[in-house]
Amino acid sequence: MGFEEKLKKVPLLPGVYIMKSAEGEVIYVGKSKALKNRLGQYFKKSGHTGKVGAMVANIADFEYIVTATETEALVLECNLIKKYKPHYNILLKDNKQYPFIKITVRDEFPKMYLARRTVKDGAKYYGPFTAGVARQTMDIIYKTFKLPDCKRVFPKEIGKGRPCLNYHIGKCVAPCTGNFSKNDYDILIKEICDFLEGKTSDIIKRLHREMLEASAELEFEKAADLRDKINRLKELFEKQNITVSGSGDKDILAIKADGDIANIQIFNIRDGKMLGRNQMWVDLSLGEEATDVLESFIIQYYIESEFVPQTVMTNIMPSNVDVIERWLTEKQGVKISIKVPERGTYKDIMNMALLNASEAFKQHGEEKLKKLKAKKEIMDVFRKELGLDNPILRIEAYDISNTSGKNSVGGMIVVENGEFKKSEYRLFKIKEVEGVDDYASTKEVVRRRLMRSEHDDKFKNLPDVILADGGMGHVTAISEVLDEMNIQVPVFGMVKDNKHRTDRLISSDGEIITLSDETFKFITAIQNEVHRFAIGYHKKLRSDVLTRSELDNIEGIGPVKKRALLRTFGSVKAISNASVPELSVVEGIKEELAQKIFKYFHD
Repeated sequence: MGFEEKLKKVPLLPGVYIMKSAEGEVIYVGKSKALKNRLGQYFKKSGHTGKVGAMVANIADFEYIVTATETEALVLECNLIKKYKPHYNILLKDNKQYPFIKITVRDEFPKMYLARRTVKDGAKYYGPFTAGVARQTMDIIYKTFKLPDCKRVFPKEIGKGRPCLNYHIGKCVAPCTGNFSKNDYDILIKEICDFLEGKTSDIIKRLHREMLEASAELEFEKAADLRDKINRLKELFEKQNITVSGSGDKDILAIKADGDIANIQIFNIRDGKMLGRNQMWVDLSLGEEATDVLESFIIQYYIESEFVPQTVMTNIMPSNVDVIERWLTEKQGVKISIKVPERGTYKDIMNMALLNASEAFKQHGEEKLKKLKAKKEIMDVFRKELGLDNPILRIEAYDISNTSGKNSVGGMIVVENGEFKKSEYRLFKIKEVEGVDDYASTKEVVRRRLMRSEHDDKFKNLPDVILADGGMGHVTAISEVLDEMNIQVPVFGMVKDNKHRTDRLISSDGEIITLSDETFKFITAIQNEVHRFAIGYHKKLRSDVLTRSELDNIEGIGPVKKRALLRTFGSVKAISNASVPELSVVEGIKEELAQKIFKYFHD
């Protein structure tokens, strides 16, 4: 059935449409309040340019899903983009999630973590932030409030084991010593939450009062510690140079586009104070409009967030603003508005955000654009030199590492759009092959990876090219697996010379491929990276085996006691140097067993 016949059956209702290539790959996901009209624009109009023209030329089929409302269509579109990562949905295709700072306030002794999403577990979540800002904020909190960042569980492990180095250098309040009470810890957590909520001035007033009280009671060490904390917070407070009385919570989003890239500035205002600035760069090389980019960004930025301020301010109105407002309102249970400030304080803040975007272009714009073009060029040159017709968006490379057939592991790395995508690297412990058999091990790894693509979204995207760290034997092994599974992907071997340096590529038909200098450097980087990744995992497994075998020789030590010993001392070497009294304080290690451990290492 042709497009015209299929379009006749499309309803005039809201929903989501899914564009597919001739290979059945999802290349674009979109939404519309009237599916029939929107799809008709793709197939009944000619002269499409930019992204739309490139996409339409590759559409072989489409599907659609009818929804009850436009809001439902918006959420479904976002979820499908995250699932399929279509090439032409340029902003959301990387499935980027903005992290939160999580405080486990329901725990008796709460801890702080970096969380990729919020869940209803009773914890407090602050954000979203960009990854760099989140980690920087956590570093400030650890440094200022001396919150424990170890893996010990309190109060269970209070008084068990020695305090770590952070306690001795004054970087941790160390509940493990028993000298920092539950009440003091609760006050500490409240201060941290106040800090993350922007109530810095309240904290400073309280700390100043406590400093004077400590000084009056001649507790000079405590007073000095409070003084240092006040000075550090004042320094941070001075950096938050925007204060808007009575303004409450707002987010300021400013987008500036220039050529093939755009910069988005995000200012978070909480309790009238700006808590910091986040920014991101967006690839516009496929012709995406700034209004569409802003729409996608807002959806992505708030989709996982439990908190959305009641006002989001932008320098231009995003596409489908009424639908986004309805979705955010339904999500939060309170009215959420998206506005473009026209005058007053917020217009000034927006201008400052745009100024920051302009400065970002001055400092990094040329570099970002250069990198973007370089990535696209290297992938295109690579495709041409390999003699391939279809664009190369995703490369997967494999390597096997072992020691005399023991602890065999396989590593898979991913290159997308010309850069290493470490979030999609995968490791495989060889299960089916005994002894040294690189070819069989390679077949096992590739087969397991491809089988998981059928039921695991993390493996959903198949590669456009597979590279093996090896010669013709590895290429043949992978090709056999692809034939078994009826999957067509070009396979090439990265051959090394007698000095273990990348030498050339070999194709599945035995042809030796000559590469340009730039492509050769690209392949060398891939081969070095997959080798580093695989051998790193192999070394870890080998180290784990050595650790296990050493402690397993001691009668009476099982998995629980081993973990307790390693958690307390950090290494087998430290355990071997410990005295009987030091060993006896470890949870589960009685004096008799401590003597046995000591005797084992010293006899």
